[in-house]
Amino acid sequence: MMSEISHAKVPDSEWKALHRLGGAAALMAAVLFRRNLAEEFLLFRQHGIIRSGPNALPNTAIEWFNVLHNYRLIGLTFLNRFDMVNYALVGLMFLGLYAALR
Repeated sequence: MMSEISHAKVPDSEWKALHRLGGAAALMAAVLFRRNLAEEFLLFRQHGIIRSGPNALPNTAIEWFNVLHNYRLIGLTFLNRFDMVNYALVGLMFLGLYAALR
């Protein structure tokens, strides 16, 4: 009877690192991910909490070039480029899930 029971596989130590990486990525994505950073910036700018930067989203190509030239970080925020960080974290989270469920 004991010979019929299969022993459960112990996770390899190589996969434990991926488990931890996926868990850390999930926590970082939950804490850091913010939708509508541009709107939050404009709201803070309107209320005087932030004093530098444009007062509104650029409408023309010249305005976009000026914002990106003078305020690079704010311009990238307006273009939602920081979503790429969140996509990378979600990818790491899925790798951790794969390692856990494998």
